[in-house]
Amino acid sequence: MLSVIRGEEPGGLVFVPRLDIWYNFNKAHNSLPEGFDNLSLRELTE
Repeated sequence: MLSVIRGEEPGGLVFVPRLDIWYNFNKAHNSLPEGFDNLSLRELTE
């Protein structure tokens, strides 16, 4: 993914997970893993 940001060829398919979908679902169902339950999505990805 960093190679794409730098303008280089990635050499294959770049996988970019949709953490927002995972986070929003688990936050709504109170099922985030311990330690992540008090973090915002932004904090989780930093």
